[in-house]
Amino acid sequence: MKKLFFVLPVFLIFTAFYMPSPFGQKNDKLYWSSERTLNWSDFKASSQSRAHYHAYSMLSLSYTPLFNTDKELEIGVYASFNPYQSWVKSSQRTDRLLSHEQKHFDLCEVYRRKLKKRIQEYRYYTPANTNDVLKRLFKESFDEYDKAQRKYDEDTNHSINHKKQLEWNARINQQLKELSKYNGDFVTVQFKR
Repeated sequence: MKKLFFVLPVFLIFTAFYMPSPFGQKNDKLYWSSERTLNWSDFKASSQSRAHYHAYSMLSLSYTPLFNTDKELEIGVYASFNPYQSWVKSSQRTDRLLSHEQKHFDLCEVYRRKLKKRIQEYRYYTPANTNDVLKRLFKESFDEYDKAQRKYDEDTNHSINHKKQLEWNARINQQLKELSKYNGDFVTVQFKR
């Protein structure tokens, strides 16, 4: 199971640059990478014994305006996992469940890439409209992401339905492949004059 996390860009900028990390480090999140998959040691929060599911991944789909001039804006677009808010019941640390949680993270990356694609394909940015456009594009992407994450858990019954899990694994892998052009975290948009 995962919890979806929605962050407004203004809050992201504030927390990224002005608020100290509650864990004593600048960055406590794991950012999605094809070279590193989740392992059970990444789930650092105390397990919730009363929860009806066996694991919980705190995932975040987010964007942050990073650098701008009067001609362009660079934006970071991220899929991340927060180890300090993610947990697993110790008796449930199976490869099958870990794979299910990894696919939640992979699905977050699919929608990060879709958001980056939307941002990149929009052609009418101006200094005056950029914030509103980014909020709209993010909301559209996030709503689709939220729906997909819920459907994934529903279809797979939180990894119990093995046949559906395999179907989702293939679907997510195919989407990552199809969206490989949008693999990097940064996008630069040009302002219209």
